[in-house]
Amino acid sequence: MAANKNQAPTGRANLIMSQLHLLPQPASYFCAHDALAESQLVRVRCNETIPWNQWLPADDAQLQSGMLIERGAIMELPLWMATALGDRISLLPPRQYGNRVRDDLQAGAEAVNFHDLGPHYYRLGLKLGVRLPSLGIASLLQGALQARLRKISQPLLSPSVSTGALIETGRAIYQPATGPTAKMDMLEQDLHELAKRTRRGVDAWWQRETLKIKKYASE
Repeated sequence: MAANKNQAPTGRANLIMSQLHLLPQPASYFCAHDALAESQLVRVRCNETIPWNQWLPADDAQLQSGMLIERGAIMELPLWMATALGDRISLLPPRQYGNRVRDDLQAGAEAVNFHDLGPHYYRLGLKLGVRLPSLGIASLLQGALQARLRKISQPLLSPSVSTGALIETGRAIYQPATGPTAKMDMLEQDLHELAKRTRRGVDAWWQRETLKIKKYASE
């Protein structure tokens, strides 16, 4: 039976997303990442004439024509504002989850720069997927995470730089990515950092156990 491309993420990707509280759910502004994802710009089309106010974008021509944004106008709004406007606007298919990106992922998922597509690519995609279920964004994210997971978890496969040194890096949420994480979005960077901390913990445990064995052997 063919898989439904619009189904929610399942399996390993679902487990990871659920543990990181990334399955579709109401925005939580106690989470900085969630608030930043909600502030990402999305393209919308007005379904009716909307009175302009200081929160809505408008050029000089619109301001001079009765301060109205006409029906059919296309503009970019933060996701939280587009959600608040409800049926007054329609979300347009987001380019960063379109066919071109899908083709790039099929050609080589690890080479796609998710950080340029959006620093909160997975969070934003899951939120848009709820509003635009026919686009199969959830399926795209599931496949992308599974294809990129090997690179994200690479630190688990190699010894840590400083064996036994359990040092928290304390990366800020706005800090630009560099090195192996340069093409990862914030979720992937967090998973990559978790893999590094896990590997440092394993190496430190191995070092302690090795010292115990050497001590017992010398007695």
